[in-house]
Amino acid sequence: MKKTLQKIITFCAVVLGVGCMNKMDAKAFTTGNLEYMNGNYYLYSGNQKVINDFVFDGSYTYYAQADGTPMMNRLTYHPDGEHIIYFDEDGHEVFNNFQYCPSVGYTCYFDSQGYLYKDQTTYLDGQPYYLNANGALEQNGWFRYANGRDYGYAESDGCLINNKFAKDNQGRVVFYHWNGMVARGLISDGLWYYSMDEGDGHYLGRFKAAGVAPSDTYQL
Repeated sequence: MKKTLQKIITFCAVVLGVGCMNKMDAKAFTTGNLEYMNGNYYLYSGNQKVINDFVFDGSYTYYAQADGTPMMNRLTYHPDGEHIIYFDEDGHEVFNNFQYCPSVGYTCYFDSQGYLYKDQTTYLDGQPYYLNANGALEQNGWFRYANGRDYGYAESDGCLINNKFAKDNQGRVVFYHWNGMVARGLISDGLWYYSMDEGDGHYLGRFKAAGVAPSDTYQL
């Protein structure tokens, strides 16, 4: 009887533990509100203070810390232990937006799930922006992608030069693809084939495509 009771208790403990872990991993949301009490803001669901959980008030997502206060100005790991998320100065989780993060000193991008972009290109008004391996928005000049092979050029606002010939960091002509990466190898605009260095993409020369009239010209 004693052994049977012990097995039942052990089984219940395992089920309870798995249930709690699944709730955390699934990023379950509690519906609640931010309330001001005794000089601090706290997150409540009904009359119950929420702790260690995400709270959605109908407009914004918060995270209630162990004392019930919302996490603010914090770049932190999601409870799944894998993704990085951010809560701004108002305690709002950031989604689909760029955000300057003071703790690391650079601008990041967070996707529709609130997860930090790393080594990814995102687009704003059709223009590409690159977030490097650390999650930092590339800005202010020539840079190398995280793959160690490709190059790009970011303006001061992070927008990448794209879809045109321009100069590299040494003043040589290169072509920037639609995604901001410097072209390498053989490319064509329909009139000409352009030979671009296989290493850093600088322009080597060109020849006309088949069927193109000798009078057709294109100035780099």
